[in-house]
Amino acid sequence: MSPNQHIVDYLKYYLSLQEPGFAILLDGAWGSGKTYFIKKYIADHKERIAKEFNLGKKNPFLYISLNGIGSTNAIDDRIFALLHPALSSKGVKILEGTVLAGLKYGIKWDAGDKGSVEGGIDSSALSLKSFFKKIGSKILVFDDLERCTISPEELLGYLNRFVEHEKLKVLCIANEKEIDQSAKAEIQNAEKDQVHYKSKYLLIKEKVIGKSFSIQDDIESAFDPIIQEIHSGRNDFPLEFIRENRNSIIKIYRISNKENLRIVKHTLMDWHLFWLNLNMDVKKSNELLKDLLTIFFTFSFEILAGSISINQLNDWKREYWSHSQKERGNGQKENNQKVSNSPYDILKKYPKITPYSLILEFEKWLQWFEKGTLNIAEINADLLETPYFYDQNTPSWKKLMHFRNLSDEEYAQQKEIVLKVWNDKSEKEPGVVLHYSSLLLILIEFELLPLLSKMEIVTQSKAYIDYLLDLGALSSSLLPSLSRDGYDGFGYSTTISEFEEVFSYFREKVNIAIERSYPKSGEELLKLMLINIKEFNRKVSRYDSDNGFYLSPIFSAINPEAFLKTILQLENANLADLDLAFKWRYENPYCNALIKEHSFLKELNSLLEKEIAQETKPIRKFLLKELKTDGIELALERLEKAVSSNNTASDI
Repeated sequence: MSPNQHIVDYLKYYLSLQEPGFAILLDGAWGSGKTYFIKKYIADHKERIAKEFNLGKKNPFLYISLNGIGSTNAIDDRIFALLHPALSSKGVKILEGTVLAGLKYGIKWDAGDKGSVEGGIDSSALSLKSFFKKIGSKILVFDDLERCTISPEELLGYLNRFVEHEKLKVLCIANEKEIDQSAKAEIQNAEKDQVHYKSKYLLIKEKVIGKSFSIQDDIESAFDPIIQEIHSGRNDFPLEFIRENRNSIIKIYRISNKENLRIVKHTLMDWHLFWLNLNMDVKKSNELLKDLLTIFFTFSFEILAGSISINQLNDWKREYWSHSQKERGNGQKENNQKVSNSPYDILKKYPKITPYSLILEFEKWLQWFEKGTLNIAEINADLLETPYFYDQNTPSWKKLMHFRNLSDEEYAQQKEIVLKVWNDKSEKEPGVVLHYSSLLLILIEFELLPLLSKMEIVTQSKAYIDYLLDLGALSSSLLPSLSRDGYDGFGYSTTISEFEEVFSYFREKVNIAIERSYPKSGEELLKLMLINIKEFNRKVSRYDSDNGFYLSPIFSAINPEAFLKTILQLENANLADLDLAFKWRYENPYCNALIKEHSFLKELNSLLEKEIAQETKPIRKFLLKELKTDGIELALERLEKAVSSNNTASDI
């Protein structure tokens, strides 16, 4: 049963009265469905009422929106145009505000066959009396009272003309809270006494409005018309999917307690756009789509209603973790009765929404709700990697990362496989090994691996990393992808401090592996200098993000004499480009990582100075001097500044 059925019942009684002598006010907050209610009521009952009053097929209702209306004359004109559509033509609209005024002064208006209007003194034409006589057969519905700029006092006085003098039935639709605020603003502007003014407003209201009702949002009745309206404008709207998930959407809406049908419509339209970004493979999983919908509508309802801002959502994960830690420490749920508007307290009423159940990365949801756009290819690829598409070929560590979606039997099976790989050290990909470490620490954190401790995993992780180092699996090629955040599209734990220790150890060992590779890599760089000077420059400078040399002191492992010998084999054109390598390589703030190259540069500079003194060819001599001054000496100057600022002269 509709929560507004009692209003429908009363309206039937009210409209049956011959001369009620009062108006009805239907009050409701923004988005509560006031306009939807009255328009549906008119559509459902106009034929019955017309029949009861012998009006034939004529619509007994006259619906007038007061949105933007600034004078009572403008309301008269709007009513007149509804009663006489021919007079609402473009040519007549220039007379707005004058039609009824003309009638009041006895001027007659005659509508031509084609909607043209002629003015004159003609007793057969329309008059003010006939204007109100024609209204007399109508039930007047005034919507959006709070959106007109007429003062509440004047507006109610105007409506009273129809109620008291014309004996008409009048329905008023408004957000009375906004009318009250408008009245208060006028009081402040006029510096009037607020209590006196409000009592005057209420006195007029009590004279005009005989019965007030509060419209309740009726999502059950409004839902189907809303989605049908959206679908009628776009035939690619997923109508059937939304119908299938109607109850889920309504349940989320009820949990949100927003009582605003507009946010339902806006969210459905936004979901339509999100839906269009999903490819056909993703849409094959109905279970995935349902879970995405739950997340999407939860965030959207709260954001559109202004309960949570995009910036506040950034605090949600931290708050959630903090509360979870307290609950695990106390062994029971928190029972905090204090009212809070924090993201955690707002979102905790949704049992399925946690930072661990978002399917997509949290940052990608933030991007969507902030900018309304996503990297389509990336999102679809991410979704196809979720458990909804796992099969027998999916690695166990990926399945176990989504342990919340596993049955106890599946969890036990995947856990044993992961532990066997871990103990046997059969996984050789360093980034994946870090996932194993992070995953096991998370499972211990949630008390899902009771026979292991975090310190045991830290110790085992370091041993595993040492094994990879000895195996030669750690190299400079890892540096560009060496991110604390994650690897291969999956994130590492961001909250467990023990993993910080593991990752720091991993980075340290990678650097050791790189240093071990310096002699061989140095030889390859010297060969590259002779073959392709531009490629050499790219390899050793920060402008190449695909190698590990731009932050690695590889020159410290190269013999300065061998380096100079290679320089002297360069042609003049290539020699002229070499100084760029030194300019780019030692730009701040990258000098700190290259301090170990100071001795190499100092000796190279000394050797080059001797070579310049012996050079007899003018162009060659000029280019060598330029390399020394603009390249090597500039690099030394920058390194020495880095040493001074870091107080690490002992490293030189």
